[in-house]
Amino acid sequence: MATKERSFELRNQLIKFLPIAAVVPVVTYLSCSSNNKFVEVTGISLDRTSLTLGVDKSEQIQASVQPSNATNQAVSWSSTDVIVARVDSEGVVTAMAPGSAVVTATTKDGGFTATCKLTVPAPVNIAVSNILFDRETLTLAVGQSETLNVIIQPSDATNQGLIWASDNTVAARIIQIDGTKATISAYSPGEANIIVTSVDGGKTATCKLKLI
Repeated sequence: MATKERSFELRNQLIKFLPIAAVVPVVTYLSCSSNNKFVEVTGISLDRTSLTLGVDKSEQIQASVQPSNATNQAVSWSSTDVIVARVDSEGVVTAMAPGSAVVTATTKDGGFTATCKLTVPAPVNIAVSNILFDRETLTLAVGQSETLNVIIQPSDATNQGLIWASDNTVAARIIQIDGTKATISAYSPGEANIIVTSVDGGKTATCKLKLI
């Protein structure tokens, strides 16, 4: 028994004199680094600050979020007057009616904004000054058909509507109308006039038909 007690005593004495490193567990600390650091948005800009569009025309506004490596690049779009202009989620603006509106881009991160003033001018009415047929006379055999063309001046007149008529539907009839073109058919011998009238300004043109 004395021998065991002596052995424990010697061991305890030995531990007291051992270096601290011999009895303390080694703890390793890992240095953690991350490449997924969140980069905050600091601002936003647009590729233009003003824009003029005609009614029914569309154009895209480009937004740039700063810094370019910002984590959340999401942007929302809005218009101050959707009657005048609408904007979709991609920044495509469509002019709806004459007037003005402000299109705003807002960052999801931070709520930074940038604006573009949109102007939609009222359409300019270009009046019809004259109309004429591509020929003044036409001869058709009974049962035959032919297409007549009308030339509107100026060619970019706003209202290009036309009213077609035959003054002798027994001899000649208008069987098909396609804008500035109409197909005429001969039904019986005789004469007839094909008369066209412009909706804008009431300008007229006449083609004389001889039906044989």
